[in-house]
Parts: sequence; C-alpha cells; structure tokens
Amino acid sequence: MPRLHIALGIGIGLVLSVLVLFLMAHKKSVTDKGEEQVRNALTLRDQAKLHKHYVATASAKRDQHFETLSDLGRASGVVVIGNVESTNTRLVSSERFIVTDYTVKLTEVIKGYLRVGQTITVRKPGGLMNFDDGTSAEVKMAESWPAMNTTSKYVLFLSAKPDFTFSIVGGPQGLLEMKGTVLTHPLSQEGLKQDQKSSQLSSINDVRRNLRNQ
Repeated sequence: MPRLHIALGIGIGLVLSVLVLFLMAHKKSVTDKGEEQVRNALTLRDQAKLHKHYVATASAKRDQHFETLSDLGRASGVVVIGNVESTNTRLVSSERFIVTDYTVKLTEVIKGYLRVGQTITVRKPGGLMNFDDGTSAEVKMAESWPAMNTTSKYVLFLSAKPDFTFSIVGGPQGLLEMKGTVLTHPLSQEGLKQDQKSSQLSSINDVRRNLRNQ
C-alpha cells in the first residue's frame, strides 16, 4: 500500500509540473501577442520617438502586372511626360504610412485630357518624414521604384483619383525616367515590352508609336 501512495504522489506531482509549465508557456504566448499588438498599434510618429529614426518596408498593392506597353497604356487614363517641380512628403491620416506628392509640370501629353503646361500632383507610396522633435520615419518600397527628382524628366502612366491627384499605374512599370529620348529605367526587371513580339522598349518614340491610337 505505501508503494501505491508513493506512485500516486509521484504521478500527481508530474501532472502538476506539466500543468504549471503549460500555464507559464501560455502566459508568455499571450504576453508576446500583446506586445506585438502594441507594436502594431503604434503610429510611425510613435515608432520614431522610440527609435530616433524608424525604417519600415512596404509593398504597394498592384492590381495587375503588365506584359506589354500597349497593355499598360490601355489601363492608364493618362500618359504624360513632365518635370518634377517640387515634392511634399506626408503621413496619411492614420499616421501608419507615408506618401510623397510630386508636383509635375507637363511638357507633353501622349494620352488623355490634360494639357501641356498644366501642373498636376502625382502621388507615390513611401518616403522620408522628418518630425519637429528631430526624429524621423521612413517607408521604403520593396519594389524597384525609380527615384523621382527635380533634375530629370519622366514618362508617367497615370490614373486620376477623386481627390484630384494621380496615382501611377502598374507600380514601377508606370514610372519611366528619360535622358534625352532614351528611357533609362531598367525595364527588363519589370518585363515590359513594346508588344508580344518585340524586345524591351528603350526610347520615348517607342511609347509614342505604341500609344498613338489609344
């Protein structure tokens, strides 16, 4: 009988030990999830205060990947050439994302209702935001977006938005930098061709020729 009591005692002790370990692990899991939820709830401004300079990587939503220039052109309400005159980086209303607005003066309208000489706002995801307290937050895009600056000219495939801004169609595919008549953006990375049989497009004349009748 004593041996039976000893065995029962050992068995109960083992069960209790396992139960305690389970409860501790569960508590840690709940705590970890709670900390993750807190981190996710922080705005970029809050993250900047914690880290001095906070960097996040994001991927823009792309409804479609275009195989040819003609396909991209058909999906775009407006195709223009223009120069960047100024930029304005800002937080969206939730303060969990950054966008950069580019003021672009049009030098040529290849497709659409806009006019040469008109100034439009082109909104691009991502950017660097400097706050008044000396901290900063930056959202870098995972895709190969070409940088936009005031010293270059760009071919832009655009879609009009209700707030009178324009978004770039096809992600990086819809933003092509020009040097003279040559398109310098590495289009081979995006697989954009003139048509199903042609090689990679390389000149603004390729764009004009493909979109002339659209």
